[in-house]
Amino acid sequence: MNCRTMFPLHSHFFVCARCGVERVKGISVIRGITEVEYDYDALATCVCKEQFAKRRLGLWRYKELLGLCCVRGN
Repeated sequence: MNCRTMFPLHSHFFVCARCGVERVKGISVIRGITEVEYDYDALATCVCKEQFAKRRLGLWRYKELLGLCCVRGN
């Protein structure tokens, strides 16, 4: 993200509303793709490498890190 705005963890914040999408010569250019900043101390209390290693290979192996679901309780 360009403006450093912080958003709550929620799936509708993939693009910053402030930086947004810009039209350049008729093409949509995303200027404000958000980035996830992890709280590693909090993650360490509910996930571990061994847990990931037991799961099938693929995207959902790391579901707690995707930002699409709540880390606690899953």
